[in-house]
Amino acid sequence: MSVSELWIGTKRRRFELFRNAKLAYEDFFDQNGSKFQLLEPTSKELAITDRRLIDALTWYEEALELCLAEKAFRDAAVTLLQMGKLYRLWCRASEARALFERALEIADSLPSLNN
Repeated sequence: MSVSELWIGTKRRRFELFRNAKLAYEDFFDQNGSKFQLLEPTSKELAITDRRLIDALTWYEEALELCLAEKAFRDAAVTLLQMGKLYRLWCRASEARALFERALEIADSLPSLNN
């Protein structure tokens, strides 16, 4: 296997993990309310034990590892943002905030298109 084939395979795996996690998160909202602000308290309680969301966290964590290993920092920032949204859904505000802050730190450190 060539280096480029390995790189493409890893990138594809990272995308697949992120996509699976994002779809699981969106599926939960499709079934329980269209927006976070509209969720009933019982739906938020269901989120804590929802298997799809637990799997989503695992997929996001694996995708984040690949992003960092590949120095795909933009993707890492987006993944951290999504992980923060998941923790926010689980009413784990301090963990969500830490992930949001880390995502912003990475995003702010990236070159902008205007420079």
